[in-house]
Amino acid sequence: MQKQIPDPSGHPQFADLNRRSFLKTGLGGAVFLGTVSVTAGLSGCATQPAGRLSAVGTRMDASYQFRFLNEDDIALFEALLPAMIGPGLPEQPQARNLAIAGTIERIDAGIHKFG
Repeated sequence: MQKQIPDPSGHPQFADLNRRSFLKTGLGGAVFLGTVSVTAGLSGCATQPAGRLSAVGTRMDASYQFRFLNEDDIALFEALLPAMIGPGLPEQPQARNLAIAGTIERIDAGIHKFG
């Protein structure tokens, strides 16, 4: 028998949330977001890949052409990667920047290859 938890707001439907309904809600949300994402991508609402970036304004290799990541994605990865793999990066600033840029290029190539 399931124990009823009193709800301070007086709404009994929220107190009756169990594992099954939680999983159904999560699955429904995932399907909804996936559908919206695919629809946006097919209708042309998605942003275009960054393509070739000039080596002057960025640390990226000017010969690499991005096929999936856009400029905002690249900026996000430039901020997140040092926090995620910080101890694994070189200490020297130039080597560190090259390692981050190479990782971002490999992420783009991997997503393009498998996506």
